[in-house]
Amino acid sequence: MSTSIAQAFKKLNVSSVSEDHVNIFEVSYQYLSNVKKFNDVKSFNNCLVALINLDKYDKALELIKKVKSEELIQQFSIEVGYIYYKTKQSQLLQELYQRILSRDSTSKFMIRGLKHIVAQDYYQKGEDKQALELYQDLIKENDEIDNSLDLYTNELAIISQLNFSSHELKEPLSSTDEQNHDLVFNQALISLSENKATLALSQLDKALELLGYLKLDDESYQIEKCPIVLFKAYIYQTEGQKEEALKLLEDLKLNKFNDIMINLIINNNYYAINEVLVDQTGSDRNVNLAQRVLNYQQNLAITARKLNHGQYTTLIQNNILLKYLTNSLTVKSNQLSSFNLSKLVSKGNFSLLSFKVLIKLGITNEDLISSPRVVSKKLFKAINKSEITEANFNELVACALILLSIDSVSGNYNRSVISLEKLTEFNFKQLSKLLPGLIGSLVNLYETVDATEKLNKLYNTLIQTLDNASSLSHVDFNFFKVIGFKLLIVNDERYNTVFTKLNQANSEDVLIKNVLHNSSEHLLPVETLVSSVDDDIVNTDIDSLIPVSQVSKSSSSSSKVEKKRTKKARFGPSKVLKPADQINLDQERWLPLKLRSNYKPKKSKKKVSTHQGAIESAGASQVSTPSSTPAPTMSNESSAGSSKKANKKKKKGKK
Repeated sequence: MSTSIAQAFKKLNVSSVSEDHVNIFEVSYQYLSNVKKFNDVKSFNNCLVALINLDKYDKALELIKKVKSEELIQQFSIEVGYIYYKTKQSQLLQELYQRILSRDSTSKFMIRGLKHIVAQDYYQKGEDKQALELYQDLIKENDEIDNSLDLYTNELAIISQLNFSSHELKEPLSSTDEQNHDLVFNQALISLSENKATLALSQLDKALELLGYLKLDDESYQIEKCPIVLFKAYIYQTEGQKEEALKLLEDLKLNKFNDIMINLIINNNYYAINEVLVDQTGSDRNVNLAQRVLNYQQNLAITARKLNHGQYTTLIQNNILLKYLTNSLTVKSNQLSSFNLSKLVSKGNFSLLSFKVLIKLGITNEDLISSPRVVSKKLFKAINKSEITEANFNELVACALILLSIDSVSGNYNRSVISLEKLTEFNFKQLSKLLPGLIGSLVNLYETVDATEKLNKLYNTLIQTLDNASSLSHVDFNFFKVIGFKLLIVNDERYNTVFTKLNQANSEDVLIKNVLHNSSEHLLPVETLVSSVDDDIVNTDIDSLIPVSQVSKSSSSSSKVEKKRTKKARFGPSKVLKPADQINLDQERWLPLKLRSNYKPKKSKKKVSTHQGAIESAGASQVSTPSSTPAPTMSNESSAGSSKKANKKKKKGKK
């Protein structure tokens, strides 16, 4: 058997046709396992390359684990490293990278190739700082080994992600090539991360224009165009131009891309903008439709290796949201248990942890809508019944933030104040790291309920914490910067202490520098803060731009001219009213006319010696005024009396 395998392996030709990769792997694997006992250079290489071409990375990882020769692994370190990257084995990739760096005989091409893979791994995990450092090293050390354009594109992409995630603006080493659509597109990402939406839109239009100059087939053109249009739609959405965003996404949906990842992102953004999930009536029809179309569970399993950390996190959150709205989410859900919640929380993202808290307490979306007071009591009880520890602290914070959101609707913040104070006290005393989202919420809450004394005590505690801090993270720096400006707004002299300490931590911050020196020389010029729209356009009355429809002459001539009727004044100008005590008001003025004692019907309506009128009067009075039973009798008597007077007048007339 082994002889036939060896002969088959010798006859094997490495092919680039995908149908042959299966055959190459099967023959090579048989030879490697049965003949060479997992210790052969050529067959091992054939197996790795074939499995990579077939996108069977898990199977390739199993093969690597069976190979015991460290020399063989290191000989194909780039292929092995790539498989580690694709299977998200970051620890194994780092260990391989360190071993290769420590070897004196390793070629610089192998080190450079592994550095590319490690940088991509950092980027996919969301560790953008480390990824940027490696790419900038690759740019500095590039001696026409790599395509400079690819390196610059990757550098700009990482900087844009770093700006979005940490708001810590970085400058690229590369100079932007205004004639390359990839570089212009990534520069647009950076512009948006710096809150320059108008500039970003113009750069995206430039990227589309440059893309049009390339001689691409329709399918390739649409694939290259897709991310640019997606990003334009995203900007329109964030700027409140929903119709423009929907139009772009609907056009993209018509293309029907073969790539599952592209279709998933398009549909995700479409449903997010379309707001089909927002239904205050509690109906889940739209939610079920979105869940079927997006099919997150299956699509994420297929595309997880292609998505970066930010994309994957967003799609996971949307999947959890849909499951929660359809009551199909459980505490033991794979994505709630396996996904690294602590890493999200460390970056200030409590969204997934909030869903976990709601499910634990048995609170549904219907409960949040229909019975917020009951939910508020349940959340408050959950926070205060258990002792706060480091293990349950984050869950209790998520609980308190949900409680604050519910109480903000009712305007009753008593429970929120107690809960946030309890958690904030624990944060100051027991934890080494401040949680700005928690403390900031308490600061804003004190401002809302006008708790001035408590707010001053909290400011003192924060200033003391700042004084004792040996170093500040970027998030903490920005948090204390906000606190400093809050004190400055109310003319509290403690702002000077805060800004002095922050200036020591970062002397390059322009705003702090200007506040401390009472100067504006380092601020940006006004022109950069002013919109490019002409003042005349801004000042134009919108009504003057709406065209008025002209009325035809024929219709105007035939129209009737209606006279205005003026109602005669009730009192003349010389009318003088009596004093209130001299006015004799009728005590029965609130009764219907027929039930008043002084009522006198017209001659045509007199009904003498009949009982029909009395019965009708009695019936009406019982419906309108049930308590006035004598009224019909009074009405009858007055009618009879008036008829006798009329007879007397007639007799006088005969005489």
